[in-house]
Amino acid sequence: MLENTIKNKVGDLLSDIKTKVFLQPENATTRETFGIMMSKFFEWSGICIAEAAAKALEDSNFRSLAENLRTLIEYEKSESGQAGCVVISKRRLNYLIKIAEEA
Repeated sequence: MLENTIKNKVGDLLSDIKTKVFLQPENATTRETFGIMMSKFFEWSGICIAEAAAKALEDSNFRSLAENLRTLIEYEKSESGQAGCVVISKRRLNYLIKIAEEA
């Protein structure tokens, strides 16, 4: 079953992350560790993290909460000027900065 495979593989990854990120890994919760993993995976993009959380809520049948979060995401996008969730590599970002500076 897919859910068991995900739980096992991600569980192993979270155990590894706990030992590498926290000074006292025995005190770190699974939710805290998962949050750190999401933050690093999405390269600290709050919009990406929030969009992933909204989808997780929807998948868990918390549709109202997901919709409320999406409303907050849209507000954040309009206030911050972010176009959305775009994760790019540092190499690509540096290239884009260089091109912009040369223009």
